Amino acid sequence: MKQQSKEKTFKTLRKMKQQAASLMDDNTKPGKISSLGGFIGESVVSFFYILKEKENITFAILQWLSIIGAYYLWVQFLGWIPEELWEAAANSKNTSSADLLLFLWSFLCVGLASMPIGILTACMGASQLLSIEGRDSTIIDCLKCVLPKIWQIWLFSWFDGWVTVERILDRLPKKNDRRTLAEKLIMEAAYQGWKLASLGFIPALVSGRTVKEACADSLNLAAKRFLPLAKLRLGYSMICWIIGISCYLSLYKLFPLVTSFAKSHGATEVYSFYVIAGLPMIAALMSGLYILFLPRTYMLTILIACR
Repeated sequence: MKQQSKEKTFKTLRKMKQQAASLMDDNTKPGKISSLGGFIGESVVSFFYILKEKENITFAILQWLSIIGAYYLWVQFLGWIPEELWEAAANSKNTSSADLLLFLWSFLCVGLASMPIGILTACMGASQLLSIEGRDSTIIDCLKCVLPKIWQIWLFSWFDGWVTVERILDRLPKKNDRRTLAEKLIMEAAYQGWKLASLGFIPALVSGRTVKEACADSLNLAAKRFLPLAKLRLGYSMICWIIGISCYLSLYKLFPLVTSFAKSHGATEVYSFYVIAGLPMIAALMSGLYILFLPRTYMLTILIACR
């Protein structure tokens, strides 16, 4: 029964993703500078709301700890693969056993991380919805709103997480990449369309809607309020890019640590690289309250904009 429900949910989400791809093509895109300024200005209210409501601080910290834990769980698998297999995979033109195992492990890790991340994100939204209704928004009250929909929230978060991972991997430089700039821009627009179209999904789900109804509500919301929501999405995305690039530029200074870590721990260079590469990620997550709460601020700003 659960297997059928899982397949039906993923089928509905895939259909939603296909419909979302046209959003960016059918509407005028907002300017980058105005989007960045607009997001910062409109998120101030949400940021101070997070600081005011203690449960949101708890949700934020637990969610980031889940991300860090999932990342290093994923990294552990890299240490189990011998150096010879990595070298064979690098020299092979076909998909190797190491590539296949890594793909399956990555998909599983995204699924494991999606459970707590999805629940905590939904709790953040539930906190805002309860406050709007004048009700208590304690951790227990938020969980009472979210847990009846835990299965659907998990599947959505898993689907959305994998879409994000695929897009990040697709952005990385590749050998013999023959795609044109236009093709890459189309793929990027489709991804941003999905992110925009799915903004209202979790709030709708927490409010009692079914998966199909939440998809329809979220798509309708994105279509009707495209410009303000697109500005929020673009502004948020730009801040994430600035933070990410700034932190990972520092990775070049950490390269010497990779070799020394590998020698001291008897590990492969691939495993050692990703252990060290996680340090800038942790620095990005913990470098300040605004960075720590940025995705939660974004979530609450969307909820306020949708009222």
